[in-house]
Amino acid sequence: MRLGMFVDLDSCIGCHGCTVACKVEHATPLGIEWLRVGLWEAGEYPDSVRLSYPMRCNHCTAAPCVRVCPTGANQKREEDGIVWIDQNKCVGCRYCVIACPYQVISFHPREKSNFPSRTDLAPSEKARQRRYPLQTGTAIKCNFCKERVDEGREKGLTPGVDRAATPACVNTCQGQAMVFGDLDDTDSRVSRAIRENGGRHFHTEFSTQPSSYVATRRHTPVRAVDRTMGTRYPSDRFSPDKWMILPTAQREWAHRSGLWLVLALFFGGLAAGLYLSSMVSASFYSSVVAFLLMGVAKGGFHLLFLGKPLRCWRMFSRPQTSWISRGLYLVFFFFFFAGGYLALAVFAPGSALEPLLKYGGALAAIGVATYSGFTLSSVAAVPFWNSGMLPVLFLTSAISSGAALDGLISNRFGGADLHNAGNPLLVFMLPLALTFLIVCYMWNAKYSDPTARYSARQLLSGQLSWLFWSAVLLIVVVSPFSALLYRMEGWGTVAGLEWLHVCSEVLGAGIIIKYAILRAGYYRPLSPVSGVG
Repeated sequence: MRLGMFVDLDSCIGCHGCTVACKVEHATPLGIEWLRVGLWEAGEYPDSVRLSYPMRCNHCTAAPCVRVCPTGANQKREEDGIVWIDQNKCVGCRYCVIACPYQVISFHPREKSNFPSRTDLAPSEKARQRRYPLQTGTAIKCNFCKERVDEGREKGLTPGVDRAATPACVNTCQGQAMVFGDLDDTDSRVSRAIRENGGRHFHTEFSTQPSSYVATRRHTPVRAVDRTMGTRYPSDRFSPDKWMILPTAQREWAHRSGLWLVLALFFGGLAAGLYLSSMVSASFYSSVVAFLLMGVAKGGFHLLFLGKPLRCWRMFSRPQTSWISRGLYLVFFFFFFAGGYLALAVFAPGSALEPLLKYGGALAAIGVATYSGFTLSSVAAVPFWNSGMLPVLFLTSAISSGAALDGLISNRFGGADLHNAGNPLLVFMLPLALTFLIVCYMWNAKYSDPTARYSARQLLSGQLSWLFWSAVLLIVVVSPFSALLYRMEGWGTVAGLEWLHVCSEVLGAGIIIKYAILRAGYYRPLSPVSGVG
């Protein structure tokens, strides 16, 4: 059995009854909807019509949310194909929210509960809370009312035929636009509806093989209604897999609590780059600072970001598919090798194991610096991130910012300060290499995908341009020229030049450019939505 849904766009009247039924059934928090309704205007006045589409989880056969989840909380049931989230395993990393190309997974923040500031719950509300025990700090989404389906099947009922075994949204649909049932049964209502109406998928380019189909018999030019912008974006013909509106920005990894993640990525890259630079400068103190930054700063900010930080140990569960799990193992290897090297350097200097642990830590540091780039580039739903150049860019960013900090530490506490030694590699070549990679990355985005091009445009001349050009100015102008002046005879004693170089390199290459890339993550266009809260 493979349960699925068919939606006839011509029959949907946009009444939002399905949205209300879903919210009542699952008692979802205010502002979080498992089912939303997209709206389009078709045709030209006076021959115009409106198309509505209820958007929910598509329960994909090759679900990206299942693949990227580091804990195994996102699961696909073998018996019926329902994709659901085990909230007892979810840590609230939001990787599934980011990876879903249909934007149908929500994060249940800790400040929201099912019924905030209410103690006098009605018996029906208490019953729903017992049936659907939603937890704050976790990801939540449509599960095809699996509890109703399971209870109905235990009674011998057929999903899609008997109301007690059918999702609440289907039971409530006034226009009979939704058909639910077994896709593997060629004689089921849903299979017949798909055959007779020519059901299609959304976003077939992602190869997710959704279990939801849509169809319309109208072939008029369509204009998507964008309520936010107050404008319209025309397309030549109606195509359910091409939404002609502005792309939607991801917000989970760059806004509010997502800023903790930005800081974690920054300190992780800085620590990795600092450790790698200390291998060249032979600065023991830089290695110590790198070890502390990796443990205290990166680890601490990651825990602040997670919705359920006490479950962080579960994130080691899925290294075979999730880059977050792989990154945690790389961080663990870094602690093992770098910590062992530092311990031997203090308590048993000259040990034969010291070089092995030292360079093992360097390899782990390279992995730590690049894994965040792989984490982003594996998200096909965000075309701007979906580039193999991103890990290399993040590695260069880490080395560039780490080398600048290493020069400061070496100058203060001992070690070969490569900036003062006249080595132009770290002073000029690393910022130039990073700038070259940024240019190539933006150029690739400009010619790879319309949504990636939109993201690049936002960075170059849009609302994020101040972030991008601030980073470029710090990396290309302020950092190298302040270092050059500091190395010139007579300028080395000028107060603030060394700090200006270090701060500009660390801020520009270490945090601002990463934050700008995260902010510029836009999904491929879907549709504007309206809901009931």
